[in-house]
Amino acid sequence: MKNGNVRNRLQSVKNRTPAHENNYIGKNSLGQRVEVERMLFKRSMQIGIIALLVLSSFMIIMIPRPAEAGLVTFVQTSVTADQSAVDVSPGAEGRITFSGRVTATNYNTATPLIVTLFVTSTIGIATLDKPQIVFQGNHQEDNIMISVLVPVITTVRQAAQLSISGNWQQGATTGQVGGSQADFLVGQFQMVTVFSELPVIETGPGTQAVFSLRIENTGNYRDEFRIEVSNREDLEEKGYIIPNLPKTWIELSEPKVFTLPATLPHDWTIWTDHPETIWVKVTSISSGEAIYEEYPLIIRVRGIYIPGFEPVFAIMCIAFLAVALKRRQKQKP
Repeated sequence: MKNGNVRNRLQSVKNRTPAHENNYIGKNSLGQRVEVERMLFKRSMQIGIIALLVLSSFMIIMIPRPAEAGLVTFVQTSVTADQSAVDVSPGAEGRITFSGRVTATNYNTATPLIVTLFVTSTIGIATLDKPQIVFQGNHQEDNIMISVLVPVITTVRQAAQLSISGNWQQGATTGQVGGSQADFLVGQFQMVTVFSELPVIETGPGTQAVFSLRIENTGNYRDEFRIEVSNREDLEEKGYIIPNLPKTWIELSEPKVFTLPATLPHDWTIWTDHPETIWVKVTSISSGEAIYEEYPLIIRVRGIYIPGFEPVFAIMCIAFLAVALKRRQKQKP
């Protein structure tokens, strides 16, 4: 019996041994499969992350970035005067022109770039031929023309200045345009006005006629003038004596008054009645003597002159002789 039991137990143990081994092999295979799946999932996640990073970088490069448009969009201007000064003399147009250029550097080619410009001038009124320009491209330029109208007879001051400014808009993004300036001058012109309240004087020979001259600088800047008698030689040959007047500076709106005496000839004469003209010439020196004004002063010479006798005394003598002769005629039988 005992041997039989022992045999049965051994047989039972022997029969159970393959089942435990099979169970262990099954668990081992399941663990390996789980590990492989875990490794595959991890590898898939790594590949997915890499793919996502590559795709994101591509989208960042290709998609426009309005928020950063100011970093890649530049609008600059430049301007130069077509002439250095504007002519504001009477009869002139009083206009000066400028040539300008607008340069746009734009990497957001999908959205139009709208540029609005403004011009101002410290003197006169400035106008622009293209107040608004639309760009669509990487690098573009456009020319502009500016005109400044300055009032005629504007006074010369310090240098005037033209300024360009503006802004740009690209979708929802805006920015400032790079401004520019150009200096210009108001050109000087020379003018003079000569006037006398009493340009005609009547007097006798051998006397002195004294004229008063009012000279006004009607240009647009202070100027130096020379005052002279243009027909001096002719008058001196006739015996007239006229002094020279000095050069003088005359400011704007500050006219000067000069006295010009003229001594008539003392030649012996019984009676004279004729006008004599003194031509006064006032010349602007700063104009290179190209601008001048001539003004006539007239002396009407009437009467007689006897050397050593004043005209009034001579007239009295003649009147006395006439009365005496008349009385003598009445006394004759």
